[in-house]
Amino acid sequence: MRRRRRPILQVKGRTIVSLLTFVLLGLSAAQGQSDSSGIETQKNEVRLNSLPKATENTPRIIMPANRDVLKESNQIQTVGSDGLTPIPFAVVFNKNSGQSVMTDVTGNATVSRSAMMDTLVFRSIGFMDMVVYPGDPIPQKIRMVEDLISLETAEVVSQGLVHAQDASLSMQVDRMASIERPVVPLEVPQNSAELLWATGSVMVQQSQQGGGSPILRGFEANRILLVVDGVRMNNAIYRSGHLQNAITIDAQVLERTDVLLGPNSILFGSDALGGVIHYHTRTPKLGVKDFGVRSSAAYRTPNSSWSGHVDVEISRPGWASLTSVSRSVYGDLRMGRWRQHGDATWGLDSLYAVRVNGVDSMFVNASPDIQKGSGYQQTDWLQKFRIQAGTGVVDLNFQYSTSSNVPRYDVSSDWSNEQLKWAEWNYGPQRRALGSAKYARQLQQWNVAWESQVAIQRIEESRIKRRFGDDWRETQTETVQVLNGYSTFNKRWYSGLNVTAGLSASWDAVTSVAKQVHVLDADSVQDALTRYPNGGSGMRTQGVFATAQWPWRQHRLAAGVRWSQSQLNAQFNPNASYALPFDALNMNNGALTGGISGQWTSNGPWTAMTSLSTGFRHPNVDDVGKVREKGGFVLLPNDSLKPEYLTSLEQGVTWNLQNRNVLTCSLTGFASFLDHAIVPQNATLEDASMFWIDGDSAQVQTHVNADQATIIGGRFEIKSQVTEQCGFEAAVNWTRGRQVAKGDETTRPMAHIPPVFGRLALDYERRWLTLEGNVLFSAKKPIADFGDYATDNLDLMLPSGAPSWWTFNVESEVQLHPALKLRMGLRNVFDMHYRVFASGISAAGRGFYTSLHASF
Repeated sequence: MRRRRRPILQVKGRTIVSLLTFVLLGLSAAQGQSDSSGIETQKNEVRLNSLPKATENTPRIIMPANRDVLKESNQIQTVGSDGLTPIPFAVVFNKNSGQSVMTDVTGNATVSRSAMMDTLVFRSIGFMDMVVYPGDPIPQKIRMVEDLISLETAEVVSQGLVHAQDASLSMQVDRMASIERPVVPLEVPQNSAELLWATGSVMVQQSQQGGGSPILRGFEANRILLVVDGVRMNNAIYRSGHLQNAITIDAQVLERTDVLLGPNSILFGSDALGGVIHYHTRTPKLGVKDFGVRSSAAYRTPNSSWSGHVDVEISRPGWASLTSVSRSVYGDLRMGRWRQHGDATWGLDSLYAVRVNGVDSMFVNASPDIQKGSGYQQTDWLQKFRIQAGTGVVDLNFQYSTSSNVPRYDVSSDWSNEQLKWAEWNYGPQRRALGSAKYARQLQQWNVAWESQVAIQRIEESRIKRRFGDDWRETQTETVQVLNGYSTFNKRWYSGLNVTAGLSASWDAVTSVAKQVHVLDADSVQDALTRYPNGGSGMRTQGVFATAQWPWRQHRLAAGVRWSQSQLNAQFNPNASYALPFDALNMNNGALTGGISGQWTSNGPWTAMTSLSTGFRHPNVDDVGKVREKGGFVLLPNDSLKPEYLTSLEQGVTWNLQNRNVLTCSLTGFASFLDHAIVPQNATLEDASMFWIDGDSAQVQTHVNADQATIIGGRFEIKSQVTEQCGFEAAVNWTRGRQVAKGDETTRPMAHIPPVFGRLALDYERRWLTLEGNVLFSAKKPIADFGDYATDNLDLMLPSGAPSWWTFNVESEVQLHPALKLRMGLRNVFDMHYRVFASGISAAGRGFYTSLHASF
């Protein structure tokens, strides 16, 4: 079997525990298995004389023959997996004597050992441990394998607050076992939110083309956690509705993306209720003098969009650099024309607003399947440095993303007083700046891996709107500055026990301003209502955690615990619009979470995994201090919110014909119980139930800890290697959620719960050609199953709810030259019209995609 290209994204099911989160999030260590001789093999260690099967989950232990103990001295060189690039400053550790030696700048060193007694471990930050056992010869070149790649399976390991080493550590309940050639998405995604669709396990809601809000196990927005390169993206103003922050990650510079399903609060802290989406950008590699350039250009017909990307990587023995720039321009999106749902007008863009000679006017759209005003532009920049610092490595990471105005398409057809409600409604340029520094090293004398990271972020977002016929344009601008960091220590023992402990902290400062400017006189400015507290607000969190993993026979057990504390403060200055019963907020909340899990492996093809874990989410500034109108409801601040708590029980089973490498099936079920759920509830302000905002009156609401909710679901996945050239995979997801107000027996549907959805895919690969056909599908969701109020955007669906849909897609890749690839695809072949659940914009109709990729 040939090894297939490693996918850029793969779903990780809930690890066996939040803690397993720990595992799943991978600590920089691996679990060991001991044999009667007392010599154990660590899970992330690769036996050198067994290559190319270096990445098997459980390397076999071969005991030395009864021969005389011989002293020997060998000249070796540590090199990369290509067999050529030297790996400088690698540590060679003798497990028997405790002595160690370090390779020089060219990767060379002289190693001495007792051939029949000593086990040698070759270790370098960023690479898997390589092992030479007693009696095995020492190769002249020690080929080091990058630690984030499992070469046999294209499966990847999550990396969260701590560093991951080996896919075998991923004790998820909801996890696919290894298949040599998984089906791989070929098309370059339009953005990093669209990338998630390829898993068949993540539904992505869109309010506008410049958006993408992932839904994991019935949770969305601030109840899932976004992470990039180990840095939390969630901040104090992540809202509970729908978010578009995921698109600020450049999909064209991603190494991989990990999707962790289920609560993962032990390592990540607050917000990781539904799961974690961890984006990993490429990291430059240390080595001999080298220089490389990658570039790509793509074009898509549904929105006449184009994108370009170029990155430059420089490698030197002591440092390396990666510079990346991407630019994308998206035109107005065309929807599908085949209306299998039976409604002739749903989603059609019939009218649009234009200002002509200083007067707002409505025009008829001559092509109503073109969604007018949905286009936007985006630019992304990344700079990374990797520096060898003695026995450790320093990683510097700088990222910047900005966009044009992003039209909020879901309100473009709102109607008021016999005319369009809005002449303008745009999200202003969304700017995200990040700078981080990470230091990692092995403390050899204690066999401890230490990693610390500190990061600074600045996020700016704005909302620009003007009512139809009004000469005043309102702009609300939010700026969030975030400082966060963590430090972790990982220790492993020969018995197989693996313990990680660490601490983390973050500080968020929010500035919210608003103004109205006259469109005919820029000097005419007046105050407006701010979205968040106008006197400023902030949030601090601190946490400590510990996790442990240990083997028991052929099984594995894991457990972990985390304590987190948060403080929130906000100041409300007097304004002319409303008066609150308080002028300041000061909240202090703590949360204790933990979990336990086990993986039970039979002597046959069956593996079972069980976990019980808890998660939490501290209320943030958006929960307690926001003023916002949507769908006829206006949300006002509340000063008495408490954290949400989630308890989740999962059971998974995997059947794997790995010995024949033809079929793997996985079935997972889960039940989650959410307590103190933060939900909007009708309220009054100064004894009035209605509030005047944006030129209309709206029902007053506030967030309260009013509900308890139960979410159950399941996921079935199958992967098959039909022939050497042909692979098949399928994934189906089902979720159901009900909530009940405390003191009330009546249950009602929970918001954010997607209908049944999934993906089927079949691919065929020859030497220079790869073909893939796949189907994305979603069942219908009747109106009775939609959540309360405006969260699920029922007003943008059909009167009966969200109809079912499916799309057939064909993609291909042609290797024109060793340094040149051409990718082409046809999406939504039958031009079906559909809207993804809770979305405010119709999905793309039939479209041709092409991209050219060059590297030298």
